[in-house]
Amino acid sequence: MRRSFLLVFVFLVLVLAGIAYQVSCQEVTIEKVVVWVVLRSDGTMEVEYNLTFLEHSSRDRIRKLGPFEEGHNIKSALIVHNSEVRAVELSEVEDGLYSVLLGYTTAPGERYTVSIRYSVDKPVVIEQEMFGELYSIFAWAPFQWSLPVENETVMIVMPVELPSDITRPEQITQEIIDALGIGYGDLTDYWWSFYPTVDETTGKSWLSIYVSKTNLEPYYHFVVELYIPSKYFTIGPSPTFPPPLSPTTVPPSPLASYGWAIIALAAIFMLGSFITYLSRREKRKVVPKYEAPEIEIETFEIPEKVAVLDPAEAAMLVSSADKVIALIALGLMEKGIVQMTSLEPPKYAVNNKELERKKKKLKRYELKFIDAIKDDGSIDEEELRSILREVAYSLNEKAWDADIEKTKERYKELVEEKWKELEERAKVQEKVDYWNNNWPWLIIHTHSHQKARRVFTPSTPGEKVRIRPTPDTRTFPVVTPVERGARTIVVRVEDFANRVVSTIESISKNVVEGIEKVAEKTVESVERAGAKEACYSACVEHDACHSACVHDACHSACVHDACHSACHSACHSACHSACHSACVSGF
Repeated sequence: MRRSFLLVFVFLVLVLAGIAYQVSCQEVTIEKVVVWVVLRSDGTMEVEYNLTFLEHSSRDRIRKLGPFEEGHNIKSALIVHNSEVRAVELSEVEDGLYSVLLGYTTAPGERYTVSIRYSVDKPVVIEQEMFGELYSIFAWAPFQWSLPVENETVMIVMPVELPSDITRPEQITQEIIDALGIGYGDLTDYWWSFYPTVDETTGKSWLSIYVSKTNLEPYYHFVVELYIPSKYFTIGPSPTFPPPLSPTTVPPSPLASYGWAIIALAAIFMLGSFITYLSRREKRKVVPKYEAPEIEIETFEIPEKVAVLDPAEAAMLVSSADKVIALIALGLMEKGIVQMTSLEPPKYAVNNKELERKKKKLKRYELKFIDAIKDDGSIDEEELRSILREVAYSLNEKAWDADIEKTKERYKELVEEKWKELEERAKVQEKVDYWNNNWPWLIIHTHSHQKARRVFTPSTPGEKVRIRPTPDTRTFPVVTPVERGARTIVVRVEDFANRVVSTIESISKNVVEGIEKVAEKTVESVERAGAKEACYSACVEHDACHSACVHDACHSACVHDACHSACHSACHSACHSACHSACVSGF
């Protein structure tokens, strides 16, 4: 008995020692990374990179920070702790990678913020013709870390002037973005919004984008892609901010060179002491007592607010690309605007009379789907990206100030509730009626076609059900136009189930294969080009994995893993992200 107790005691000691060792090995917690980027009209940029970490051990340096872009020029480097601001020294250890020499030893349990401000005096945009117009493509990522990051936020000010009466984020609608010609990559996994930044130097208002993400895993690659018409990159005015002040070891005028004056009026949507010091910066040379800012960036998010979304928009948020496209296609079929003329492969025909009659009520992504139907009835694979992007635009307009996690949670719950209610129906006829009135939400479920096959099981061989297409009830759009003219349609349960399942499967499979083909074309063009620049251009132009495979499509829709393979084997290893992956920052 004593021996058993001793063994248990020793085991617990070893386990606890292991846990303690693991905790001690986590040297710091990276709490926040906040980055401001100003794109100048000549294609160069200025950056302020702010890193806040909670110390668990002690150190006199950050071992490796970077890599910085080629042609960079360090303007200032500071560390903030409590009410003290000091200069730090950057010592280059590799090409573009620096060791940050803090000048003193940190203490466990203390919070520190390192702020690096630098410029890149070489063009950071790639000019390329797209849609018959010259675009400047800005595809950029802040430093990757070998540790998890609790929150990372990137704010980019573009050299795109807004009308002077636009002063609030909600005024920047998708129509305005479209009119300006601005495009962007897939931001499904981020919390983001456009907003205006007013330049105190010139009084001009510049288009800006706010992109944020929480709980980033180690080595996370935070990529922002912007497609800006080249006409904005001229010798004309650019967003500006004053030169950095010299750091001081006495309480400074609020944090000296820690922020930019151009961000001051962003206080309309970012509150707190951090923004207060930004707006007052450089107005006084000395203050009697300085209180360190909280370094807290507010989002536009209203806690607990759930966005009101259509099924396709909800699918974009909680499901996969194939479900988004399937919902759009089926919705147009239900409206009588599109007919499916072939199931395998799926082909469509447009009822132009119905289209003309209902066109004004259609959503942009529905019109995009109609435009993507080729003369032979198939869907143009290259247009899948455009359709999905229109859904993303629509989603962002509705969810820009919503609690995104609550919204995801609510729509996942809604889908589960719909399936629970369907499965609880006692009779097959009741199940068919419920399906016909709720199919858009039911389809969002990852395994909707498998579940549908199980739920529509006849209680007796050859059992039939009635479908009643009326103006007041929905009907799953596998009912043919001839059948729609009937007052009541009688079909076998097995036939109805087969129609439902085969239609969903056919559309989904077609979307997956289309996305794969686009990805394969990207790989082929990259392999033919062979150069780093060519690969980079191909990636940002086709953007197959990021733009076509929205949300978890690489995991859910692309069953053959084509997008994942294409991204990592061709693009990720060859373009600029390779140096970020190989040379990450670390403590």
